[in-house]
Amino acid sequence: RKVRNRNTTYRKERECFPLFRLGVCGTLYVLLIRWWQQDSENIHTSFQIIPSLLEETSTHNQSAVLLDIRFYVYENLLMLDANGTKVGNRTIDDWMRYRSTVQGRQLTDFDQRMLMKHTDDYWCVHSILQHPMRTFDPEEAKLFYVPTLINEITDQYVYQLADRKISFPNKATNLKKAHVMFDMEIIEWANGVLGRSPWFQRHQGRDHVLVASHWRTHKFLYQYRNFYNCNVIGFERRPVNSRSRIFLASTYVGHSCPRVCGNRNCKNQTEGEAIGTTALARAIFRQKKHNFSVVATMKPKYTIRNNVCNWLKEKNKFSTLSCGIGPMCPVIAQAKFGPHVPGDTPGANRLIDIILSATVPIFVTEKQFGVLPPFVDWQHLSFFANGTDRAKFEQQIQLISQIDDNSYLTKLQLILEHQELLDWASNRSHNVLMDTYMYAFARILFPDLQRQVRSYPHYSALRLERIEALRKNNHYAPSSNSFIHN
Repeated sequence: RKVRNRNTTYRKERECFPLFRLGVCGTLYVLLIRWWQQDSENIHTSFQIIPSLLEETSTHNQSAVLLDIRFYVYENLLMLDANGTKVGNRTIDDWMRYRSTVQGRQLTDFDQRMLMKHTDDYWCVHSILQHPMRTFDPEEAKLFYVPTLINEITDQYVYQLADRKISFPNKATNLKKAHVMFDMEIIEWANGVLGRSPWFQRHQGRDHVLVASHWRTHKFLYQYRNFYNCNVIGFERRPVNSRSRIFLASTYVGHSCPRVCGNRNCKNQTEGEAIGTTALARAIFRQKKHNFSVVATMKPKYTIRNNVCNWLKEKNKFSTLSCGIGPMCPVIAQAKFGPHVPGDTPGANRLIDIILSATVPIFVTEKQFGVLPPFVDWQHLSFFANGTDRAKFEQQIQLISQIDDNSYLTKLQLILEHQELLDWASNRSHNVLMDTYMYAFARILFPDLQRQVRSYPHYSALRLERIEALRKNNHYAPSSNSFIHN
């Protein structure tokens, strides 16, 4: 009887086991499918980033940054892989290398500068992921950063560069319907992700920050309502967002010429270390053989640009190395001054090129000051000669060309001290310029939480008090006190 009962029990267990196994496997299968179909619009998920960045973030000295409050990054909009390095079909660094070639052909210096000048969206992502005030918990965050590479996508939109298309694998679909999203489809998808985000819905994007600084972005971005309701770092005076949101002008991404310091090559021969800014300024100054140089495309419609060049070259009144199209390096670095001539708009990447090449810029219209970040004192770093009036220009440019060596060295030293501030590609673990933008947004939106910083060490041209004027503008005032404290 015992044997018969044991056999009966075994037979029943054997008959039930396939059903049990099927139930377990079925449950696991359903969970696996749900996990696979998990849309990257689930903004609660925090993706792991590069381990070295995590380590650097956790040990970074927070006192070295302006920003006090925590912010969250929608990494899912970048489609980072498990190592935090891949954006869609390329790593974020691959995109920068890929930009320098088209169909395998190496671009000219001019073409590279044209393609790189609006890459601040990339550099912002690069620095924002390493910022010490970043949090992986959106519940802790007061600000939210939207890292979609809108500038790169706009380049495809404008120039139809099929060989340089951005493409992301679409994680929002299952295996049978998986496809690759391209360009504007990515923008539409990301706009939808924001619309479904509880963190975006909480204040309708009032606490979200977006970089959209390509010159053509204003032509289409307004169609995407959620992007339109973000605060924006954008192009000159072309807001692409709601008037009830903050718009701050970006600088262009600059391209520097190698420093020319004679035999020492900007290094201390005995110690092998970079020399101080005073000694460096003197070394650079000794290699400058001409007063002025302008590297720019000359079109009939660029009236001011053509006038400035003609006035500089006329009758050899001034020592002008170059004025017109041609290679930027080493021409700009060999001149003491670089006139910042306007083209289609008052601004140009030329200004940052000049500064990063250790040459003193000369603004030629008053409008050029107004299309730049307001928290930088550009007059402090430059000279001015009125390019709209020949008599005034010649008088002012004459005075500039005659300044004594000590006065020039003082200005050149200021340029050297501020290069890192204005260099989007700075090697700092967090970019100083991006930190300043985030501080500005935090100070305007959360004045009770973000402490006021009156000055930043080493950057005398950084005028943080100007941000207070923006904060007092009711144009950007939160709709209620609950916004500030939630």
